[in-house]
Amino acid sequence: MRYYNKIPFWENKRRLERLYEFRDLVNCYADNSNYSWMAESRIESDKAAEARVKINRGLAEFHSIIVLSGLKPVMTYTPPAAIGGYVQRVDLIINFFNLGDFEIGMKEVLDWVDRSIGVYENDKKRAYIRTFNPLFWLGLLVDYIVAIPFSLLGKAGFNKTKIKDSFIGRMAKFVLYVFTLIASFLTILQLTGYLEPFNAVLKGIWSSYY
Repeated sequence: MRYYNKIPFWENKRRLERLYEFRDLVNCYADNSNYSWMAESRIESDKAAEARVKINRGLAEFHSIIVLSGLKPVMTYTPPAAIGGYVQRVDLIINFFNLGDFEIGMKEVLDWVDRSIGVYENDKKRAYIRTFNPLFWLGLLVDYIVAIPFSLLGKAGFNKTKIKDSFIGRMAKFVLYVFTLIASFLTILQLTGYLEPFNAVLKGIWSSYY
């Protein structure tokens, strides 16, 4: 999955639909379950149990969609002094069914969902524009080609993320981007019949200086 500003309009639409679905499921679960001092966990009705299954099945995707909108749905939990313990960073989406342990309500989850919906809604118009922009697709193609060597290293057992983030990895990405862009540019010129005129212009510039 790609960052929110690197997707076409139909992916923007799909992610919004999934976020609204997640929002409805959270509300359904909250409305049909409750805490009791006699129970260790929330008491769920059949409707809540059904919502729980759907939430669990889509939780990884819901989390990715929110994170890829540029948000980090994380809160800091400080345990009461009387109980003791250590301060934790709690991911509200991944730990959705454990929020009661951290005294965090489900409204906080809905806040993050709504913020993510806002990001995708605000980007909807731009998503339509870039979908019909050939340069957008060219950029995705370049990203894909540049990512191939790192994917091969990952499959070979190397730490792909560590290599990409290293100085050598960043330099390699830069060189790959430059060469791929040049190759793509020349290919477009050839397909459109402008390669020879372009070469003639370059030769004219070269001869004027040398």
